[in-house]
Amino acid sequence: MKLNFLGLVVVLIVSFLDIYPAFGGTTPTTQPLSQSELKRYNDIVDQLSPKVEKLTRRELVDLGKAYSAIGNWTGAIKMFTAVLSNYPKDVEAKTLIAAEQIRTGKERDGLQTLKSVLEINKKYIPAYRYLIGIYERRKNHYELRMIYIDLVASFGKKIEYITKLCELTANEGLFDQAVEYCTTGTELDKKEAKNFIHLGVVLRERGETVRGERLLKSAADVFSNNLLAQLTYAEHQEQKKDYVSAYSFYKKAVNLDASSVEAVLGLANSAFEIQKYQEAMEYFLKSCRLDRKTLPAFRKATNVLRLMKTTAWLYKYEKSQEHCF
Repeated sequence: MKLNFLGLVVVLIVSFLDIYPAFGGTTPTTQPLSQSELKRYNDIVDQLSPKVEKLTRRELVDLGKAYSAIGNWTGAIKMFTAVLSNYPKDVEAKTLIAAEQIRTGKERDGLQTLKSVLEINKKYIPAYRYLIGIYERRKNHYELRMIYIDLVASFGKKIEYITKLCELTANEGLFDQAVEYCTTGTELDKKEAKNFIHLGVVLRERGETVRGERLLKSAADVFSNNLLAQLTYAEHQEQKKDYVSAYSFYKKAVNLDASSVEAVLGLANSAFEIQKYQEAMEYFLKSCRLDRKTLPAFRKATNVLRLMKTTAWLYKYEKSQEHCF
């Protein structure tokens, strides 16, 4: 039995959130549709396309979304453009056009379309989310920072925006700004670990070593189930050459996420430094199986054993490296 038109449109709107995660995520995807989903969208096209000249704005948008879902991106853009012919400042239609441009590899055009959306409506969140997706892929941290500054200006100091600004400014070495954003983040939400972690790192890097270290240790203890908290403090202890402490926190990190290359390699290195050679060898092997780029660290440890003339362990390490794939 076929769904009536209203039922089809409801299904379309719900399913569209999966196809265009920018309305709850970042950028459009091209996930394959099931046969039943494909049929639903084709039914929408079959019902609406013959009377396209009589369609309302909402129906044009729905038809465009259906075209997009079945991969007819040209048809989708035509429908959204038709909306703009009557509603030139329709930010939804413009954003949907940008989404199609991004999907078809015309990211630069999509970028300009999204910017034109925000010139019309500075508070249209879906446009921001698409822009964030583009700049994250490009690793353009400056533009990302500008976007989050705009979001704070438009919507206030929401924890999501402040936390991202804390992270971006900390990673860019803008320490004064980072302290301001990260401190604000710790005040807004005591359960958001990132602000405490980045603040600790920034304080340490700008010379407030004791205060920074205290904050990093506190974050590792309070957020015991947070991978970043464990890794950051483990790295801090490793830099101080406190390998026993580093080993303990890398161990916690590996227990949280055994697929984290950073955690596994850190555990291997710290275990090796405290002469837990068997465990170190096992984790060196695991790390290079996760990422071949970690093989030089394994080889470096092997060379140390060679210089130490520890023949038995040297043989084991050399043989183990043969299985690093």
